Amino acid sequence: MRRLTNKSGYTLMELMVSLVILGMATTLSISGYLLLLKKSNNLSTQLELDMNAQNAIERLKIDLRLSSMNEIYGYPADDPPYEALCFPIASIDPDTGMLPRDPDTLKIIWDRTVVYHVVEGSPDQLRRTSFDYDVDLTDAERQAVLNYIVQQGGAAGLSGIENLESTVIFNNLLNWELKPEGGWISTYSETPGYATISLGYALLQDTENVLEFTAKDSVSSYKLGIDQVMANSSLNYREAELALASRVEFSGGDTPQEQSKAAYGNRHALYYDAKAEGSTLSITIPNDVWELTDFENFSGSGYMERDRTVIKTDYTLDDIVVALEGNETSWMAESQTADFDAFDSTSNLVGATVSILLKGSGVAGGNMINSDGERCKLTFRAAEDSNLHISQIMIGESASSNTTAMAFGSSPETVYFSGSDTVTVPVDQTRTSDWVDLPISKDKNYLVTFQIDHANKLHMWGDYRAYNLSLPTTTRIKNAAGTEFGAYILPALESLFVSYADEGTYTSDIMDTCIDSPLYENFSWLVEFANGSCSFKVRSGNEPDLTDAPAFSSLTAWNATVSESSQIIGSQTGRYIQFQAILNSSTDYLESPLLRKVEINWDGESRMVNMSGKFTTGPDYGDFYVTLNGSALKSAVQVDMEIYEDITMGVNGETQRISSSIKADITPRNSGL
Repeated sequence: MRRLTNKSGYTLMELMVSLVILGMATTLSISGYLLLLKKSNNLSTQLELDMNAQNAIERLKIDLRLSSMNEIYGYPADDPPYEALCFPIASIDPDTGMLPRDPDTLKIIWDRTVVYHVVEGSPDQLRRTSFDYDVDLTDAERQAVLNYIVQQGGAAGLSGIENLESTVIFNNLLNWELKPEGGWISTYSETPGYATISLGYALLQDTENVLEFTAKDSVSSYKLGIDQVMANSSLNYREAELALASRVEFSGGDTPQEQSKAAYGNRHALYYDAKAEGSTLSITIPNDVWELTDFENFSGSGYMERDRTVIKTDYTLDDIVVALEGNETSWMAESQTADFDAFDSTSNLVGATVSILLKGSGVAGGNMINSDGERCKLTFRAAEDSNLHISQIMIGESASSNTTAMAFGSSPETVYFSGSDTVTVPVDQTRTSDWVDLPISKDKNYLVTFQIDHANKLHMWGDYRAYNLSLPTTTRIKNAAGTEFGAYILPALESLFVSYADEGTYTSDIMDTCIDSPLYENFSWLVEFANGSCSFKVRSGNEPDLTDAPAFSSLTAWNATVSESSQIIGSQTGRYIQFQAILNSSTDYLESPLLRKVEINWDGESRMVNMSGKFTTGPDYGDFYVTLNGSALKSAVQVDMEIYEDITMGVNGETQRISSSIKADITPRNSGL
């Protein structure tokens, strides 16, 4: 019997099982798809939020980098972290690529005021509000404008606001903090040297300020060397070592000292070995003072002038001073002739009269007389194997200071040696004359004449500078037979030494106090008089070049017999100030006063300043935190921002919050100057 087979379909049970399996598979597929869709949506939202946060930071960077740290105002005032910032920006000139500057002060011309602030709501907004910059607003008024914008949610209603613009940077602000970054410096370097280092920005008090350095943890050393610091509203440097007298305090480490000849040359510095982390050094700095001690290195308006004075090193004190010109060898035969290896030659000049022109600055190849003096001496040299006997030695001003005319312009002076008008110079030696009462000026020519009474050989310099057949010679010789001729040699005369000039002036740079109508308090100085004298003149005005001030020639000099005086300042009120020192030598012209220091005091402004200093650096110098009046200096603005977006997911309408946070340190690139 055959078994019957059903080939027409599935049983009911099989169908039900298949449907259950299909349903389960469909559910899993839909759940996976929904999960994938959710993740994709989250990722897309996250990427968009990250991009928005980055764009907001970049927008703030662009604005802040066109501003200046000392022009930034925060809300709440002086109480970081801030909720809002207000600062000026300037438009870049499309033709030059530079920021516009005032032609007189060279300060940046600000165009717009920009405020970044939060407007509370549902949701909170980050806004950028801008308007034209008002040059007449005071610091307090700018802070008041910022306060109003933050508290009112915008600038609408503020009087005097022009070309107002307000832009929503983005909605859904979750967190927004702005705070100045604290300052610290590193003076470590692999090799010894020096560096000018920015300390950061801080608010100065209008009288005195305490600048403090605290040693950081170090693997090398804790040494600190400070040459100069700038911590005043006039933005001029102060010698740090001068604070040692009464304005330095320290905690831990060795006693601070004055260091001479620091690593970067002939400079004094304030030296402190902190020894360990946490040791401190504080310097009290007045606001404000113009203190001039390093006359060689002052960088002001560039007006500084000297007339018969010099800036030189006083090696007895390792100090740089102003002194009268002179007290040196002012002319040398080898310099005028360019012959630095003179020769001896058999003499056929016995009985001859020699005339040698000493060149000043008024002739071709001149500038051989390099300093003035009220008196002079002549030095002669004999040959290596022959003594020299000369007589009838005379010196006087040439008849012409711009030609080589070999004639005296006036009656010459007789040159004596120990009171005698003749001299014998031993073999290979020199003899120097007595002082001659003839003033020497580097702007004139002088003539020296003498007769050779005896010399088997003469020490001679070949006059290479004058050797040009188209030019007259600077030596004329008339031999015993009466024949006169020019010669390209200088026999026997080696050098001219001059005393100090009788009087000279040092005219300082023009100092900008950065204050309209300052109240000058005192003028002080440090002068080593010897047997000379020193006096001062002071003038001020409101024009940068002092064209509105009286000429120094019309002012009466104040005799510097004491170390300070408020009377010399008188009723000066001009923003720009300048002094002139008049130095006079001793009655014998052999001593000069030495001007070591000049200081002018006035009350400075309370203002935000970018402070800096000149520091010794090296492998055993360390890192230090820096504060002013107990507050950390500010070198940048730290921005901490977080934004969000709520997205709806699922059939029940539940929401999920996606956020993006970003931090950045932004350093304004302009100083405002």
